[in-house]
Amino acid sequence: MIYSVKYSLKELIATFLVVFSTVTYADTPCYPVDIHIIGASYGEVVLGNKKLSGFAAGSPAVMTCGDVPDRVETRLFLSDRDPVVRTVDLKPKMPKGFLTNRARRIVFYVSEEASKVAFRVRLSDVTTKELEQTESDSEALQRHWDEQLWLGIKSQSSKQVKNALLKGANTKQPWMGYTKGTDYKSVKYTVFKAALSTRNIEMLDLILSAGVSFPDFEIMTALWQRPVLTEEEGRKLFSVMRESEFVGGELARVLLEHGANPNYGRTLKFKWHTKDAAFQWKYSNIDRPYDRLLYIAANEGDIELLNLLVEFGAETEFYLPAKREPPGWWDEGELFLDWIERKADPSVKDVLLGTYK
Repeated sequence: MIYSVKYSLKELIATFLVVFSTVTYADTPCYPVDIHIIGASYGEVVLGNKKLSGFAAGSPAVMTCGDVPDRVETRLFLSDRDPVVRTVDLKPKMPKGFLTNRARRIVFYVSEEASKVAFRVRLSDVTTKELEQTESDSEALQRHWDEQLWLGIKSQSSKQVKNALLKGANTKQPWMGYTKGTDYKSVKYTVFKAALSTRNIEMLDLILSAGVSFPDFEIMTALWQRPVLTEEEGRKLFSVMRESEFVGGELARVLLEHGANPNYGRTLKFKWHTKDAAFQWKYSNIDRPYDRLLYIAANEGDIELLNLLVEFGAETEFYLPAKREPPGWWDEGELFLDWIERKADPSVKDVLLGTYK
């Protein structure tokens, strides 16, 4: 019985110490530290009384607790010379309220040329960014209108988008939100992609009219197009596309009006080989434009899209690769208009042969 009481007292003391240390730790501001080593295999950042290691292959973030020191020392270890040691000031660059910011993180970039530090902070419900210096009032105002542009696109509010553009919102800024669960996780998520994803013609026209550019392949993406390798696959594909409001019509027109290439088509790339007299393998690379928009529209009989492509000057002088099994399938095949004359529906022939022959 006495042993049982003593053991219980020890447990109580241990529990008290754990709770006390937990409360003390919770009151201490903590933040993750990332170290990116560039141009060397190993480096260090001396942060207060802590020495943090970084590797070229990447290093896990290190949780650090306590106040942020005024300055740190970075060391880059090179194989053929002495370490490159620098001092980096932190406090003058640290954003206000950093230690209470929900997304707080310090990121070091250490190279032979320079040692840089960035503070990752959540600036609003929309934006999380890495700042190399405290955001100025003018930068905060610019960010506000940039956010209004993105939020206007997402909510499909033409009024909000027009107002943001009028106030100078940056249409070329890829979003740099790090917050999980948002639509802005990737720097590749551009204003154009955001507008395109809404399927809102007015929204897309507003953005393109503001000078936003887009690569040629986006016209295929916009029309839900994939490479067509056989006529059967093409028919199956268009049976799905026909049900989509994203095919032809206003969408194709707004993209073409803003510079989409009416001759764009994916290139069929492959290698073939033969043996010469000495039985040495010879390899040849062959590129053949295949699933051009004009061919796809003609193959399906999409008269609306055909008329649009003709209106915007689509070319017809290209070959369709022969659809035979190797070794003949790399042959040049036949001219597009010859294929139209031989195989297309009468309505397609009326559009194309009446215009180009």
